[in-house]
Amino acid sequence: MTAGLIVPIALLVALLAAVATYRARRERRTRRAVPLGPGWTSPRERIDLAHPLIAANTVVHLGYDRQIQRVGRRVRDGREQLIVQYLFASGFGEKRRLYPCVILAGEAPPTPGERVVTSDARLAAASMRSGWHQARRGARWWIVSDENLLRAASPALNDWIASQPADRTIEIHRDVAAIYQTGAATSEAVESLSESMEALLQLISVEPAAAESAH
Repeated sequence: MTAGLIVPIALLVALLAAVATYRARRERRTRRAVPLGPGWTSPRERIDLAHPLIAANTVVHLGYDRQIQRVGRRVRDGREQLIVQYLFASGFGEKRRLYPCVILAGEAPPTPGERVVTSDARLAAASMRSGWHQARRGARWWIVSDENLLRAASPALNDWIASQPADRTIEIHRDVAAIYQTGAATSEAVESLSESMEALLQLISVEPAAAESAH
């Protein structure tokens, strides 16, 4: 009789596991479908780490088990922007840690070079490339593709970056700009990043003239 119960019990366990898996997948799909704030929509196409607005950012090359958990899309002044809830792991065994990050990246006016500005030593080290230059300003590292960018950066841009929260990283890659920080993509975080992105794009748009006058 005991042997006769084994098969039904095994089937019940398998059924419960299948139901739990289905619910977990449905919850993940629901989270991904929830807009990340006013004006943001869920992209119809699949957004992954190879997307042109995401791939250049230093943070998506750290750690392992990298994954985009939620994503929103919008167009502002004709430029595409993505807001991403991103997660990666670092360390192994008891030292394994998960790092959530919210990234706002979008198309930007063309700039003469590339910059990464961060207070995170790990990001500063990871963003360095052959031929690039690094300088410390206050609590932040500036990592640039052209040394002239350290001298020609406008005072307004310097002041704005200095006013940003300490855990916030700013990256500018030719015609793409990104601002990201640790934590979850709460409505407050999304709104704050959106306001900062608007200010950054305005500063970038007037910077070439300031850079030319500095030479």
